[in-house]
Amino acid sequence: MREEMEEGKFTADGMYVRTFDPHGVHDRWMDGLNEKEIKIARKRKKHQEKLQRQKQEEEERELRESGGKESMEKQLLPYLKKGETVLEALQRLGAQAKKKQAKNKKSSKLPSDAMAVDPSNPKPSPTDVELITHLASNLMSLGDIEVYSKTYEELVRDVRRSGIVDQNWDPPSADVKFEYKWDVPGTDDSQTFGPFAEEDMQSWFKASYFGPLGEKVKVRPVGGEWAAWDDVFG
Repeated sequence: MREEMEEGKFTADGMYVRTFDPHGVHDRWMDGLNEKEIKIARKRKKHQEKLQRQKQEEEERELRESGGKESMEKQLLPYLKKGETVLEALQRLGAQAKKKQAKNKKSSKLPSDAMAVDPSNPKPSPTDVELITHLASNLMSLGDIEVYSKTYEELVRDVRRSGIVDQNWDPPSADVKFEYKWDVPGTDDSQTFGPFAEEDMQSWFKASYFGPLGEKVKVRPVGGEWAAWDDVFG
């Protein structure tokens, strides 16, 4: 009965007259506002709707230019290690970023004005975490709701099946091989050992094979520069 009274009323002769305005429902958010406030509110609402349309159009344009689902999956591969899921890659990179920030914060003694952002500098490049999240979000918008649980190998299979790569395609990955050499006085530091996977290097470090703090060796990614253990794995 209450709903009926909200949508109409009874006349003096007992007739029910429907007075419900379906368009009025959309304007209920303006109840209690005066004319000036209504104009301002409507202007803001139109502006928000315009921004939403622009964002949607930008996302649709980006999806069209991306080359499709398999192309975006291909773009994800360099950020994942073999056997790793998209979510695990995000967790790994996020942990690395936090560790790096903590290390920089501890070592940096710059005054506050030196840390200020220069407005003339260009916008910083997106981080690996941001790039992965962006690609995964676009893939979800294309219907791939399981993208975060997909492994490196599953993505490789999808890309191969799509036909956008040739048969000799060597898929990239985030796997990096490392080398080490001894850095102890009186030992031969000319001999290089490796390459080894990061997991192997970390297991030897935990066993104190390189010294309690890794101080007995210099390490580097294959093709990179020699550095102390903490500078590479810290």
